[in-house]
Amino acid sequence: YLLMLSRIEAGGVKINARPVHLRAIVGGALEAVHATRAGRGVELSVDLPPEHLVVLGDQAQLERVLINLVDNGLKFTPPGGHVRVTVDGDEEGPEAGYARLVVSDTGMGIPGDEVDSVFERFFRSTRSQERAAQGTGLGLAITKSIVERHGGRIWAASAGEGTEVTCLLPRA
Repeated sequence: YLLMLSRIEAGGVKINARPVHLRAIVGGALEAVHATRAGRGVELSVDLPPEHLVVLGDQAQLERVLINLVDNGLKFTPPGGHVRVTVDGDEEGPEAGYARLVVSDTGMGIPGDEVDSVFERFFRSTRSQERAAQGTGLGLAITKSIVERHGGRIWAASAGEGTEVTCLLPRA
């Protein structure tokens, strides 16, 4: 993970940017996490984006973004919980020109004073440490680097329980 992050940040990972349908990104990512979610007892729901919603980007890297976000949601949500993926795009307002990808969960959440740190290298929240959750603290740093290299933005919000990560990606 550290090598991958270093390569991304140094520009060593080329972005093969082309118009790509968000439905293809969602489909590829969900196929990749299918085995991971089996047996976890967490419901995963997806609000598919409109067919016309297209971003300019590298499909494989954008799938990696969604895989990381969904995997985190599944990892930190107990059995009986729920992870939801929503993808849409506003035609007007401050987010016009962007597609919005949101992954929300009903998991343990992130303490309020730590939520701004989740995208930093090696950061692991106190709650994930208390639960001895597996992880290197690099997945969200990689995710943020990929999103920013695509000209997008990403942030997280947590109200003590549950987490919502929002990602804006430029539309094609």
